[in-house]
Amino acid sequence: MCAYVRIELGSYETKVIKLRLSNQDIDSPIGDTFEAVFEERIKESRSFLESITENSSEEEREIQKQAFAGLLWTKQYYNYEVEQWIKGDPNQSPT
Repeated sequence: MCAYVRIELGSYETKVIKLRLSNQDIDSPIGDTFEAVFEERIKESRSFLESITENSSEEEREIQKQAFAGLLWTKQYYNYEVEQWIKGDPNQSPT
């Protein structure tokens, strides 16, 4: 699935796009609960970050938050060939 939205923005202009993905028909996908669910996810995210950076300074925590966000944003599938790794690449010298 891919969403494609084209928006033209002027200088210093911002737009908010609210999107909800579901495998079911929803009468009001952006209904009254949308903002509440979004706020709950923000709280969960902050709680998670605090739990894994409890010994970090505020500056370090901010750096780690940005690093984690980058990792999640660029998350891709990597095919890890364990069998080939164990046996080695037949086209390469072992040294």
